[in-house]
Amino acid sequence: MNSRTRRSNRKDTPPRIHHVAVVVKDIKKPRRFYRQLGFRIGTLYRVREQYPEEAQPHTYWGCSIRSKGGGPSIWLMQPVGKRGPLARFLKERGGGLHHLGIGVSSVRDTHRRLSKRGTKFIREPNEFPLDAEVRALIHPGDTSHVLLELVEQLK
Repeated sequence: MNSRTRRSNRKDTPPRIHHVAVVVKDIKKPRRFYRQLGFRIGTLYRVREQYPEEAQPHTYWGCSIRSKGGGPSIWLMQPVGKRGPLARFLKERGGGLHHLGIGVSSVRDTHRRLSKRGTKFIREPNEFPLDAEVRALIHPGDTSHVLLELVEQLK
């Protein structure tokens, strides 16, 4: 079976906004604020991530904020400690919008297609089994200065 046949048999879904990620200094404050606005506040998780190109894992507190009507979520991230990409972001920028998550049918196919066109990636596709996701980061230089994270739900 060639790649065209496989692609036509897979149920492609159009890209969509999956989440908006925000780096915060103190995750408790925005959790309270969004709760007061009427959002559903998810469980607070201690997340430890390490991409293959990183020497050390980075750790942060994460929490999903969802509208009761569904749709994209807001993902809050508070770095743990003073090391790692989120801690650097907080130190340099004081927090705020970190990236926009784009849901796609296949991160690997999208990565392959965009790479052929010269799009630069900060992080290649990686599987995150605990989240049942595959993710990749597109360099903001190719996206009008917005860090984009491609996200594929595996379940």
